[in-house]
Amino acid sequence: MSMRRFLFPVEAGLVLEFARAIDDPDPVYRTPDFAKRALEGAIIPPPTFLMASGHFDPECRLRPNKGEVYRGSGPVSELAAANAESRPKTLHAEQRFDYFRPPRIGEMLTVEVRPGKSWEKQGANGPLRFDETLTDYTAADGEKVASACWLRASFAAPPQAAVPAAPREARPVELGKPLPLSPLGFGDLAPGDRWSAQVVENLAPMQFVTYAAAAGDFVPLHYDGAVARAVGHPGIFAQGMLTMALSGRVLSAVVRTERLSRFAARMKAVVYPGDSLTATVAVEALHPPAGPGEPATVDLALTTVNQAGAVVLTATAAARLA
Repeated sequence: MSMRRFLFPVEAGLVLEFARAIDDPDPVYRTPDFAKRALEGAIIPPPTFLMASGHFDPECRLRPNKGEVYRGSGPVSELAAANAESRPKTLHAEQRFDYFRPPRIGEMLTVEVRPGKSWEKQGANGPLRFDETLTDYTAADGEKVASACWLRASFAAPPQAAVPAAPREARPVELGKPLPLSPLGFGDLAPGDRWSAQVVENLAPMQFVTYAAAAGDFVPLHYDGAVARAVGHPGIFAQGMLTMALSGRVLSAVVRTERLSRFAARMKAVVYPGDSLTATVAVEALHPPAGPGEPATVDLALTTVNQAGAVVLTATAAARLA
């Protein structure tokens, strides 16, 4: 993989489509009059919206490209099925975002994608190879808006099954209503505080399709059963970034999207149609202001489980407080 650079227009329509794809009706993503009263004073995108830059990447590997054979249903998939046991499997194992400020509607970001580190280690089910893809998002005036790291894992055998999570007491978070305009401050939180909400019930395959359209992730494993079965899955499954985006709704409800400075997730298990997911956010640590004019910050941990209580995603985050 070589370095590449392209332009990414942050468009209101694409932000609205992305918010709908993750079923997030927060008016800060779609209503100018509400957004004007928020911290940034304008519509902002959801936390993982930057993945939609793939729509504008001429070499994006998440969609079929002109001149390439599309690995959809039919003879190509039958050939893949015949060699499935010997072929290495890959998955999106981790994703990290560092936010310096929210992207703004109407601005043109320069996106630079480059390879990061690669390494190998012995896993419980055999050898594992890890490869990083690093991405920077920069505004027209040279201000760095965000950076991201995509970690891909390649392995010979399927990963271990998800492990049920330990019971956690948490305050419920009501999603789907306008968030308060007065964000939580340093004195409003204490280590151990927890919030929880069901972020999706009976996940429908149609949401895989709407997310693919919004984010540009057209990998056929998520909508073509023949391809998914060819590599050992019982059928199609959710994009890892869809699970992260759905889980991030609870983070936004607790600390507000525009105050996030980091959001990093590890995909622990596959999410299938019919699954219901519940995300819990916990306060790990509080940090007072580092100096005059600096904000206090909070470190957060997030765990998402399915209807059986099995962990499908774990994440860490940091946010600036009022």
